[in-house]
Amino acid sequence: MPTIGVRLADTSRRLAAAGVASPDYDAVVLIAHTLGWEPSDVRTRAARDDAWPEDADLDLLESRTTRRIDREPLQHITGTAHFRNLTLEVGPGVFIPRPETETVAQAAIDAAVAMNQDIVRVTDLCAGSGAIGLSIAQEVPNARVTLVEASDEASVYLRINARSQDPDVRARVRTVLADA
Repeated sequence: MPTIGVRLADTSRRLAAAGVASPDYDAVVLIAHTLGWEPSDVRTRAARDDAWPEDADLDLLESRTTRRIDREPLQHITGTAHFRNLTLEVGPGVFIPRPETETVAQAAIDAAVAMNQDIVRVTDLCAGSGAIGLSIAQEVPNARVTLVEASDEASVYLRINARSQDPDVRARVRTVLADA
């Protein structure tokens, strides 16, 4: 049976041949997600040329690799996206939070802090996954954040992400599902 290193190299080669922009990174993430490991575990075990786990689901890895080759976002395949201090659930119907959006979140956080009020009310329209509004709620303790979303698909992820926050943040966040 091929080793982890061989599977990693093969997955990366297939992604590169398909024109995926970050084939090595994506291959590590896909294998880690499939095996329930951290990416660092995949890299370490590949470097040691450890054997591929006998109970690993190769069909699942193949399915995920094919989805990525077909240009499905990596975050939709893994179901999560990282944004600032948050790990958000994402999937079809919700935009993946981009690194550039962290600049927008920081500007909103800075503006909320600069208001220097006991309570700062913030509304995040078209909140999607909740990345911006939840970042504000997490990083500005006196913020009361309303997250508004009209998309039925996106609102599922918005509610999940809002519920997953610690109790203090959850208490200061309200989700509103607007009519589209």
